[in-house]
Amino acid sequence: MRVLEKDKAIEAQPDFIDQLCELSGEDVRKCYQCGKCTAGCPVLEEMDLTPSQVMRAAQCGLRDLVLDSRTIWCCAGCQTCAARCPKGLDLCHVMKALTSLAYAEGRTKAAPEIAAFHQSFMDTVGVLGRNYEIGMVGLLKLRTHKFFDDIALGMKLFAKGKLNLFPEYVKGSAEVRRLIKEGLKVEGASAPAPSAPNHGGEAPK
Repeated sequence: MRVLEKDKAIEAQPDFIDQLCELSGEDVRKCYQCGKCTAGCPVLEEMDLTPSQVMRAAQCGLRDLVLDSRTIWCCAGCQTCAARCPKGLDLCHVMKALTSLAYAEGRTKAAPEIAAFHQSFMDTVGVLGRNYEIGMVGLLKLRTHKFFDDIALGMKLFAKGKLNLFPEYVKGSAEVRRLIKEGLKVEGASAPAPSAPNHGGEAPK
């Protein structure tokens, strides 16, 4: 099946819904488009598709439309949708599964800065076993090339002791690295996770 979106056609992939249900642990087929998730979403203005539209597109097998959307990266994981869903679906789990798929395939063009933040966080935790804020911010700046943004805020946080100058290690950091590596091996992904975005903040494909 082909679906027309503006001036292009999108191929539907019927098996996508099965893959998403398995990855997310949620039966996306149960969604009947009541719209309560969309009505309560606090970050709706940042999205290109509404949460309910993402669910419907996934049901229709529109893999490319969903994975290339900005919406999946904007989810705050606040659980408002899960609390309101009459079918008991946790859309946060669905969105996380979708970002995992998109990330593993390097499909981050819709939200390159969010993807760069994600990569920087994972790199830091993968080495130290926990987050190191200054190191993470440094990696993020290198990836986005926005070196001077938020300097004033950063100085205030440092002055109040909210940012540690030196990192802290945790026991079992090697195990954390292994878990992260295993978590990035998403079934059905066609490419490895991107290591760093190009100039302009876009992740490589």
